[in-house]
Amino acid sequence: FPSHDNDLQTTVGTLTVGTVNGISGITSHGTGDVTLVGNFTGASGYGIAINSNITAGGNVSLAGTTAANNRPGGLAYAGVRNGAVVSAQDITLTASSTDSTAEVLGYYGGAGSLIASNTITATGTSAGSGVGFYQWQGTTQSANGMTITGTSNTSHGVSLHNGPLVKNTTSGNISITGSTADTANSQGILLSTSTITNDNGGVNLTAASGNISAASGTNAINGKGDRKSVV
Repeated sequence: FPSHDNDLQTTVGTLTVGTVNGISGITSHGTGDVTLVGNFTGASGYGIAINSNITAGGNVSLAGTTAANNRPGGLAYAGVRNGAVVSAQDITLTASSTDSTAEVLGYYGGAGSLIASNTITATGTSAGSGVGFYQWQGTTQSANGMTITGTSNTSHGVSLHNGPLVKNTTSGNISITGSTADTANSQGILLSTSTITNDNGGVNLTAASGNISAASGTNAINGKGDRKSVV
């Protein structure tokens, strides 16, 4: 794409970022922004499925919603599934699943990465039994601060699982807030073999409802400045 804003939207199906005729992903040169909106209204699918890289000289905004009501074996639907690399100045992500019972995720970072040269603001919500914001491997990295919020009805609000890296490099804090309505069986924030590092700022973990729990493996939290855990 040239250096102007690029907006793509679906209203009843999955917005998929992939390869078409040998052209892979989305690139916005100069200072152009990329805005993607995906709304899946069927029983089995994603709001946005990122299979190839998204690179913007400006900002990236992702808003994905799914009404999926099932979880097939070995597969997890989500409002936004990221299996590639999203790079921009500022990244704004809103991902949600609306079914009230199904194990469908809000945001699913399945070995995908979010890399921002400025800030990241990410919100994941599951109305059912999926994790609100789920990062499996991959990297979520900002330069000047990030805010991650995850909310689930009957699962974990935020889950960092199987070796993911959450990192900030230059200034500002890493703030992660998780909440679950099922405080008896789920966690506000669940850490499982994860690393959270801020090279020049604080790391703030807040369980708005539920607890903060380290499930397995080695979990490292490193920051400079204020570090706060609310259980």
